[in-house]
Amino acid sequence: MFAAIAARLIAPQKSVIEAFCVSVEEVLGMKLDPRFVSYVPSSKTLHLNATGMFKQEIKMRQDEILSNLKETIGAKNVPKLIL
Repeated sequence: MFAAIAARLIAPQKSVIEAFCVSVEEVLGMKLDPRFVSYVPSSKTLHLNATGMFKQEIKMRQDEILSNLKETIGAKNVPKLIL
């Protein structure tokens, strides 16, 4: 019964944003404030409102950050795109 429920659940916005910020810190070694990140669960898209240099560095290492995030929150809940 619990397996069926767990298969349908998706991670809340706040959990994905916090896990993303932790992944960015682990990969880049720089802290990202969750206030600069928004997440749309329906399209699985993260939007960054960070400075240009920081945002560019995140985009360049997007695959590495998302794979780190996949280990944290699971493959089903990983965002597909970072804008």
